[in-house]
Amino acid sequence: MISKISIFSGRAITKNASIVLATPINMGMHHSDTKYYADITASGGGSIRMTYQVGMTPDDTFYTPVNATSICLAMLSPPTSASRDYLSFTPYQAPWMTFKCKENNASPVVVDFNLIVSK
Repeated sequence: MISKISIFSGRAITKNASIVLATPINMGMHHSDTKYYADITASGGGSIRMTYQVGMTPDDTFYTPVNATSICLAMLSPPTSASRDYLSFTPYQAPWMTFKCKENNASPVVVDFNLIVSK
């Protein structure tokens, strides 16, 4: 079974700023053999870094685990077109997850991000 969860849709990020998904995702329904993919589109001339954050409850203070691998480190977005990439990643198993996207001090950017979950 494959499902798509919209994380960010047309979200603008100013130069050197970041955005975080406001509503955490319940990961309790996913198993250890679940595969995760990020379908990311960026436009506007900036460069982004996408990470995930974990928490034990939906009201927890979410954080990026120290040894967590970023989903993408420096996805460039050309000023006159959009970049798109499809990336696999393996997050730490936690009951709740959210996502953070940071612009890498290049230029404002607009981001679309769909989480693809394959069980």
